[in-house]
Amino acid sequence: MFNILFVCTENTCRSPMCEYIFKHLLKSAKLTGANCESAGIYAVDGAKYADNVRVVLKELKIIPKKKSKALTLNLVNKADLIVPLTSGHKVEIVNKFNCLNKTQTFAELGGANVSDPYGLGVNEYRETARIIFDNCVKLINILLKEGIICEKKTSKK
Repeated sequence: MFNILFVCTENTCRSPMCEYIFKHLLKSAKLTGANCESAGIYAVDGAKYADNVRVVLKELKIIPKKKSKALTLNLVNKADLIVPLTSGHKVEIVNKFNCLNKTQTFAELGGANVSDPYGLGVNEYRETARIIFDNCVKLINILLKEGIICEKKTSKK
């Protein structure tokens, strides 16, 4: 199983949306071979996601069940790919955990950096989710092309 770790600042807005949208896309497309988690560089374990995250994910028929999680060495070591949501996050992660070889932003993967919608209205969260959705589709296409993920095999009866 290929493990992806999405990382933002506090793991209450962007990276949880990445985690849930990525998983939703994999499930919808019946793809297997990858798993993902999310964490925050300055997260407090157990903090609630922003209310607008829940609103926007619910609109996508996704119900988040977890709470925030702090970025740890264990999570970094477990990840095959770390996706910081901005280049600033990447610099902090690489400096702290010496993991440049497996750390790439969405922008480096052909997508876009993801600005923080914290404190803004639900429309800004919708726009953030749209950017994340597009980024996740691009990442899935890369993983498919590289043979890391594939369609689930269905049993014939």
